[in-house]
Amino acid sequence: MAARTLNGEATVSLQARLARAPWQPALLVAALLTGVVLRFYRIDSLPPGLHYDQAHDAILGWETWIGQNRPIYFTGFTGAEPLMIYSIGVVMGILGRTVEALKVTSALYGILTVLATYPFARDLFGGAGTWRGRWVGLFATGFMATSTWHLVNSRNGLRVITLPLFEILTLWALWLALRSGRKRLFALFGVALGLTAYTYYSSRLVPIAMALLLALIAARSWRVFRANLAGLALGILVAAVVVAPLAWFYWRNPEYLFVRVDQVWVFNSALSKGDPWAALRENIPAVLAMFSISGDKNWRFNVVPEPIFNPAMSVLALAGLALFVWRSLTPRPPLPQGERGGQRDSSVLLPSPKMGEGQGVRDVPWLPYALTLIFLVVMLLPSFLSAEGRPNSSRSLGALPFLYFLPAVAVVDGILWLTRRRTAWNNAGAQTLVAVAVFVLLVGSQGMATARGYFDEWANAAATYYYFDTQYSQMAEAARAELAAGHDVVLFSRDYKTTTIAFEAPETLDEAHWIFGRDGLVVPAGDKDIAYLIAQPEYVPDSRLVSQLKSLGATFETLAKDPAGEPSLVVARLPRDQAPAAQLTSVPSLGGEMALTGAQLPDEHSRDGKLRIGVRWAVQQPTTEARTFSVRLVDGQGLAWSQADTIAYLSEQWHRGDVGWQWWDLRFDPSLPAGPYKVQLALTDANRQPLPVIDANGAPIGLWADAGTIQVMPEGGEVKAAQPGTDFGPGLRAIDVNRVDVTAPPGGRFEAAVGWQRREGTPAAEATLAWVDGSGNIAAQGAFPLAATYPPDGWRDGEIVKPRYALTVPASLPPGSYTLRLAAPSGERIDLGRVTVAGEAKRFAPGPIQNPRRARMGSAIALLGYDVAPVQPASGGTLDVTLHWRALAPPLAGYSRFLHLVDAAGQIRAQSDSPPANGQRPTTGWVENEVIDDRVSLKLPADLPPGRYRLLTGMYDPATLVRLPALDDAGRPLPDNAVLLGEVEIGR
Repeated sequence: MAARTLNGEATVSLQARLARAPWQPALLVAALLTGVVLRFYRIDSLPPGLHYDQAHDAILGWETWIGQNRPIYFTGFTGAEPLMIYSIGVVMGILGRTVEALKVTSALYGILTVLATYPFARDLFGGAGTWRGRWVGLFATGFMATSTWHLVNSRNGLRVITLPLFEILTLWALWLALRSGRKRLFALFGVALGLTAYTYYSSRLVPIAMALLLALIAARSWRVFRANLAGLALGILVAAVVVAPLAWFYWRNPEYLFVRVDQVWVFNSALSKGDPWAALRENIPAVLAMFSISGDKNWRFNVVPEPIFNPAMSVLALAGLALFVWRSLTPRPPLPQGERGGQRDSSVLLPSPKMGEGQGVRDVPWLPYALTLIFLVVMLLPSFLSAEGRPNSSRSLGALPFLYFLPAVAVVDGILWLTRRRTAWNNAGAQTLVAVAVFVLLVGSQGMATARGYFDEWANAAATYYYFDTQYSQMAEAARAELAAGHDVVLFSRDYKTTTIAFEAPETLDEAHWIFGRDGLVVPAGDKDIAYLIAQPEYVPDSRLVSQLKSLGATFETLAKDPAGEPSLVVARLPRDQAPAAQLTSVPSLGGEMALTGAQLPDEHSRDGKLRIGVRWAVQQPTTEARTFSVRLVDGQGLAWSQADTIAYLSEQWHRGDVGWQWWDLRFDPSLPAGPYKVQLALTDANRQPLPVIDANGAPIGLWADAGTIQVMPEGGEVKAAQPGTDFGPGLRAIDVNRVDVTAPPGGRFEAAVGWQRREGTPAAEATLAWVDGSGNIAAQGAFPLAATYPPDGWRDGEIVKPRYALTVPASLPPGSYTLRLAAPSGERIDLGRVTVAGEAKRFAPGPIQNPRRARMGSAIALLGYDVAPVQPASGGTLDVTLHWRALAPPLAGYSRFLHLVDAAGQIRAQSDSPPANGQRPTTGWVENEVIDDRVSLKLPADLPPGRYRLLTGMYDPATLVRLPALDDAGRPLPDNAVLLGEVEIGR
């Protein structure tokens, strides 16, 4: 008997002891402790800094704790589900208003997810009473605890970390409910399902995955589905009750249901460049590669470029995927034998104690595998459908628990399969020892790699430093110190009042001055020395703002460096006695609020597609209204070739005497014609409407201030090989015709464009533009310069020039449809498109006029009188006025008409400004002796007091805002160049 030998007795005794040892509890505790250590070690410093997304949620979390803001859904930024934010608030209530509280909240959700993984995986794949179930749960837990993917997200403080936990709780409760039929468990399933909606925006996919799962059960195991139908209905009802407050919010604010989805998915044409299917084709291989080849490129979510699985885990996961697909498709797949005694580790839905005999008893061993695959695929959809930051692993964190089931089942079933092949190993002790060894090898190696990758490589990477806005955290600390020292502080930030600094140094929100971006600078008014805090990416040694500060005499000091040793936070100190004084009386003034005191632009510039310009300004009058700078490059026709709209120093910070600079990079097509171009500047309101430019006398002189003229030189441009097109006489070919199809009145303006290429021969400088009617007759024609400021005979061979043409409908053209035809001197013709001339036949005799009133506007326009209805309008109603004009001669410009309702104090209470007839009868389309009826609907304010008001009218040039001289019928000048039409009685 082998047991009688000394060696035999020792072997049997050791094997028995090993079989009885508590390996699984010990390894489970070790895995959980490893997960805790990985998630809480150095939680005070890693991740470094505070990313603006984290800071946003931290601010909201604190507001919930102090009772300042407690909504069911947070609508700020891009919208946020509330669970994580309220959780942050609770932890802050314990730990204080700290960054650590945010990270601890996230880490707690992470470790709870690891903890919940064990019972869920155990029960799903065999149950607590089976060797296989316990070891699948253990391996899944170990893989989750040491997962780099889950670790990074567990420490980030973002809402997404809450989703996996509630998915696990939902499906675990559902699984237990289906096995037992207990209504209490179905109710718990409903609670957990409802709470998932409060976690993260991809939770909207959980009901879809759940519906697919229940539909599959109904289709493949109807008796099981029918037997549990009442319980499922209860669970769904409970879920509906739980989610009802949030659902009510979405019902009243549907734009928030998919607001973030619309911003990032492939069907956003701005992100997918109009081809969502191409973006999707790029996404699929990128997302699949994320698992085993090359991971998420965003350092906030990954140790770049590590994939989710190492090579060994990749093999196991792939084997598990094949196993899961096979078992989910096979009605009764053969499963490996479990413990001694041949117990089969199948997943059986047991009958409810309340069911009748034979009702609902159904063996469905395929269900755990189908459940895993359904949730894995559905919860990966956010990554597949994201056009931003592909592949984006964070958005698919909901797939994480199910992903680790694949290698867990593969390795456990592999152990069972291998041990059955050898008689000596086909016992619980041998199986346990093999499982222990494999667990220690796989989980231990993954844990060490994760710790080394996160706490060594990831923590010390410069990319991690910048991805988490560490430089802004350091800026917050420096700003607090500078303010305490009594300095004026100017912060250069990527965003205005960026949330990182707002959370860490809230006093800066109102005490500091903010410049966002690297294209502006301010010297605040006052008597304090100024400290400029400049962080990457704004700090560039040769940047315009740094150069400007150096020219003022500022001294620079590096306050912080990134892990690569490069400056990441710099302070520039400017003593007050070196600060420039504000030139408040300089002109022109933009809206009376800001003086334009200088411009920085070159005298000439090549056609390289980018023009750098700058202006110096001074605040004359603070305002609470939103303001923006608009700068544009304009040709002699008044066409803008480039425009930028931005302001780095927002108006809510303005103080009288602030001095500043603003720079722009104006982008333009290198094929624009060489020649002189004006740089024009405006200060615009919240609707991007320019404020009037004011001269030294306080009079408006236009809407755009001239900052200077630049000569765009022929150098640069586009030169290419011969392009296909239409030859247009010798030396020229039309390669791109922007055909017009417009409707315009006589005198109306529109734009046409032709792309030309120089070829062999000498091109003509001019062509003929003809207006051809429907019968083929030329109704009007005239000389047409092909490029007035850059004649074609000066172009290089192969050069491409794309002039734009501002065209005016001839005043003499009767209504109808016309073809625009361009003809070269040599006879070649090009059709530029079709113009429909709108309006009615011209009238030269006035009709009945209710109130004759004779006056003249300049030398070309006469007022004949006006009609008004109703006679006594009411406040809040409409006053209809028809002005009757006559053209004494063709007007030289396109003028605008004003109609003002003025009270006794001279205040304008209602007004209408536009070209005559709401733009349908521009003065450039008037011919001599023509009569024009100008109908105006004047909207009266609802709070307009009853009484008598004056009606005033006149004409002005919209380019300069200068009114035409108004003369009465005796030729005497009228006050303010306005014609008093009469008085109107406003009733109640």
